[in-house]
Amino acid sequence: MKTLVGHKDRGGRAPIYCFIWDHLPHDMGYVVVAMSQAGAILASEFAPTEHQARIEIGLGSIRNHRRYTAEYPNGYILMWVDDGLNNEEIQRIISVNNQINEIVDDAADKLEGK
Repeated sequence: MKTLVGHKDRGGRAPIYCFIWDHLPHDMGYVVVAMSQAGAILASEFAPTEHQARIEIGLGSIRNHRRYTAEYPNGYILMWVDDGLNNEEIQRIISVNNQINEIVDDAADKLEGK
């Protein structure tokens, strides 16, 4: 992981992981996401190149920074993750998030009598 952009620092900045989510077929471009530590997708963008994807998600522009500040008003740091979907930390976050979603879905089903 590469730490690239920080915003504020009032006692510790939360990491926001930025990575390529999908490379579209026929070299049509990339889908890039910014994901919180809890697995929430804070922003997603489409770009024709990986370099442009980094800029679009906020690593080189102010784009999406209002969203990030709303999520982390005490500060955040954008971290670029090469090969994000194969990164152990990203996989752990996605796994935990999926488990939480399953628990919530199960609870909702029980409330609805399913």
